Amino acid sequence: MKYPSIKTKFKDGCSAEDKEVILKYWELKDDSFEIKPSQLAKQLQINTHQLSKLVKTNSKSKLFTEICLVCEEKIVFEITSQTRATQLIEVLKYECSDCKSKFNAQTKGIYGREKKPYRLKYALEFEFWTRLKKEELEVLKKIIEYDDYFEFRKKYLNQNYDFAWTIVEKLDRLGLIDICGRNYVNERITEIFFLPELREALKIEPKENIFYETELSFFISKHVNKRKDTQPDFMKRVIFENDIVLKKDIEYFCSVWKNNDGTINLRIKEKSKIIKSQTDYEHPKNEPKPLKDLIPKKWKED
Repeated sequence: MKYPSIKTKFKDGCSAEDKEVILKYWELKDDSFEIKPSQLAKQLQINTHQLSKLVKTNSKSKLFTEICLVCEEKIVFEITSQTRATQLIEVLKYECSDCKSKFNAQTKGIYGREKKPYRLKYALEFEFWTRLKKEELEVLKKIIEYDDYFEFRKKYLNQNYDFAWTIVEKLDRLGLIDICGRNYVNERITEIFFLPELREALKIEPKENIFYETELSFFISKHVNKRKDTQPDFMKRVIFENDIVLKKDIEYFCSVWKNNDGTINLRIKEKSKIIKSQTDYEHPKNEPKPLKDLIPKKWKED
């Protein structure tokens, strides 16, 4: 059987013309209905209320959304309107109502966030991710790759918010992830959690947030509140967005030079990235002064 699909049983006395209308009303294509009730009613020159009454009076229909991931039985619902069927097709294709009731019975007395760990294990055990659409699975993989909500938000979610956030909330409802930190005051999210076993099941490696730099440079302001001689003449607090690694066994030039505004620039640069000219090495035209030339004489003597 193809999913989703609809089976209709006509009542006694239903005319051939009405049967044709009812079958047209329930006709599916690519998980959605081929024709809207308003369009069909217009073709028949009746209103949508009359169309709905015709369908309900002359037939009974069942919607088969999928095979339950838990018990492997068909997930089936009685339906009387396209609106209800559309909701069921979108949401209820993972577990049947009986299995959902059993899960709720097993976790009876456990509420709110205390229930979420059980739901995470349940979704993992029965592989709920296998029913996700391509774009939904892509968002889940991005969450796992970044393994950090703020990195995921900055580098993926902000650029794709219009469609991605709805998917994130769906993944949370299914129990594939847990959106942590939200409350009714400011809706502030602190973390998106998922079970480590989910990463293993999907075979996803985390994105590497360590960057190997060939050059590191920034300016340092003068220490205006210096009170003791032992305090530094220049000072600046620096916060890096990522881990920065200087590779071992690589020769670097460490240089400092003064700016007109009283600040200094600090640069650490890999030797191999500097213009490979012997003349430049001996008499650097564009290189800042070596650190030793900027150290006060009394420091050298000490």
